[in-house]
Amino acid sequence: MFSVPSSVYWISKRYSIPILTIVLNNNESGWNAPRNSYNLVHPTGLATTATNDEINIAFNPTPDYAGIAKAAGCGDIFAGRASTTAELPTVLEAAIASVKAGKAAVVDCIVAPGC
Repeated sequence: MFSVPSSVYWISKRYSIPILTIVLNNNESGWNAPRNSYNLVHPTGLATTATNDEINIAFNPTPDYAGIAKAAGCGDIFAGRASTTAELPTVLEAAIASVKAGKAAVVDCIVAPGC
């Protein structure tokens, strides 16, 4: 449903559609598409030196993306989080096992700053 998590995971639950979603969580850098667009149009404008908070593109506090999906799927979704590269293999294996068992899975992967 147009990548609206509440709709996607409700439908996944309702129709038993196992979906694997991997969230590339770059909260450290915020949502930079608006900054990039602004800088292309106004390369010497005020936003070039403004913080993400000042131009409202920071995600603070960071949403619990996997938790939102789990709630939308009536709690019947694997919700995992990998904060380090060492955690990723274990979380991905559990997510894949969930999908193979017929249940959706969401993995929230924290992206290293600067990536």
